[in-house]
Amino acid sequence: MENSFFEIKDGVLLSYKGREESVIIPEGVVAIGERAFYDNDRLKELELPSTLKKIGNYAFARCKSLKEIDIPDGVEVMGYSVFSASGLVNARLPKGIRECGIGVFMDCRQLKEAVIPEGVTELPDHTFGRCYSLKAASLPDSLKRLGEAFYACLGLEEIEIPEGVTEIEASCFSDCVGLREVVIKGSLSEIKGSTFCGCSSLERIVLPGTLKKIGNGAFKGCKALKEIELHEGLEAIGASAFEKCSALEEVNIPEGVTVIGEYAFYECTSVFSLTFPSTLKRIEASAFAFLERLREITLPEGLEYIGDNAFLFCKRLRSVTPPTGRVIAKSSAFNRCERLSEFPIPPLPYGYCVFDPTLNLPYGELPEKDKVCYQPTSGEGIAVEGLGTFAIAPYPAERKNDIVEACNTWIFSVRISEGISQDHDSGIHDVDRYEEHTDVRPANVILTDEGIVGFIDIDGRYYIPGKVTGWSIDRGSGSTVDYRSYDIEKRVR
Repeated sequence: MENSFFEIKDGVLLSYKGREESVIIPEGVVAIGERAFYDNDRLKELELPSTLKKIGNYAFARCKSLKEIDIPDGVEVMGYSVFSASGLVNARLPKGIRECGIGVFMDCRQLKEAVIPEGVTELPDHTFGRCYSLKAASLPDSLKRLGEAFYACLGLEEIEIPEGVTEIEASCFSDCVGLREVVIKGSLSEIKGSTFCGCSSLERIVLPGTLKKIGNGAFKGCKALKEIELHEGLEAIGASAFEKCSALEEVNIPEGVTVIGEYAFYECTSVFSLTFPSTLKRIEASAFAFLERLREITLPEGLEYIGDNAFLFCKRLRSVTPPTGRVIAKSSAFNRCERLSEFPIPPLPYGYCVFDPTLNLPYGELPEKDKVCYQPTSGEGIAVEGLGTFAIAPYPAERKNDIVEACNTWIFSVRISEGISQDHDSGIHDVDRYEEHTDVRPANVILTDEGIVGFIDIDGRYYIPGKVTGWSIDRGSGSTVDYRSYDIEKRVR
């Protein structure tokens, strides 16, 4: 091979003009320039000089016939996508590497094995991204950080994260559909968003005891995962963290967790056992929806909030042991839990509560006093849960011991007498007189023995009307909703 094929200046190989299948880069070359061999589809064998220190961006990208490469340990710097979309079967980073660009081996579809030697402290983003045939990757004890490095490595079956690793970037192993086992020895404080999302064959994962947070979608779609051990000290489980982990059977939320994000365990259809810690404060919307095998739960005493559809379609759920303290629960929190005989959140001693519509009472019938479900924040107010809205209605302190019954319904029309002004934040009109407001739905209506105390509609508009002078039922054509009309005599305040 003639040296005239090389363009070399000051020890930097700028380009290669030849069409040889086997290339030996001469000693003395200290750097290979950007795109020097880019898209050379004839190159099959390559020998690099011991003097080499740097390989530039895309230097051997798209060299599809290049199967093997021995990178000298003296190489300290590798740029972006150096071997991306090449034909490499095996890859080994040099021991002396101190700076590595993103995507060094990205899209090497035939790459089967990757060796990262001791001394390497970081794998940048896209290092092995979409290396579909990669089956094995050994990580060194010196490693500190994993970027988004292994996503869509379809053939990767197992991975062990060494103890020195303190950070794994989001989506690092996402869509590794062949990944079956993961052992994380590192002192991680967080599994970031989508880290193992779409790892549909994942059966076992060992998490470290240092974990504080599991991020959004971290294990979403890991449908072969049957068990997960969460350690004390964990504080938050993010949105969709375990969504659609349909093989998961037991969920034990450890002490320390205060928040379970929306859709966290959505459609985990095999879960039959669910336990909560005393530290839990919030269960967000749809967190445990469609847990079709779940039969009973005990809610912790410290719980403060249960979001919309939190336990939607838990169709075998028969027993809910509620906390004795005050808790705000959305009216749809246990929606479609067909085997629950009543909404499980009891009233506080004050008794100011709102009835949940899933009880499906006959038309015109109010719930029994032990089946009301929402509590006030104090004796001076009524806590009203609407569909997606929370409001406090002022209530006379001298009437705080009244027994309040309630009905969650669809208000078909409201007729308000002359001289009655709206609540200042109702957002309907800026007038002191109007005769009718139709189609205010859906709403929570609070009834006492003296009439309506107040109601709130779907847009969060809150009203304090006066005494009920009459009401009627109009089901409407084909409707299963209780439509009611209220005639209001006067305003309470």
